[in-house]
Amino acid sequence: MTEEPLWVHLLGALCGGGVLLLLALFGGMGMGDVKLFALLGWLLGWPNVIVAFLVACALGTAVGGGLQLAGVVQKKQHIPFGPFLAFGTLVAFLYGPDMIRFYLTFIG
Repeated sequence: MTEEPLWVHLLGALCGGGVLLLLALFGGMGMGDVKLFALLGWLLGWPNVIVAFLVACALGTAVGGGLQLAGVVQKKQHIPFGPFLAFGTLVAFLYGPDMIRFYLTFIG
């Protein structure tokens, strides 16, 4: 594993916490999620924090939609987002650079 500069981790924390802070300020996200993802963003760094966020959102949408279709949760009922953030971070930590390289082959 290569050593990355400090600014990579700082940018990951700012982006991870910043995006969720905007969502929390406009409703729909708790401050615990903001603090959790700021820490996880520091761990991952830039740009892996983006991979973690996209995986968390995709999985959260799929699980939340499935739970709604199954009638387990109602439309405006809150579902904890922290487990999805943790899973997205794990995926980004293990496969983030490979996923980014794979994506960039399609647009570049």
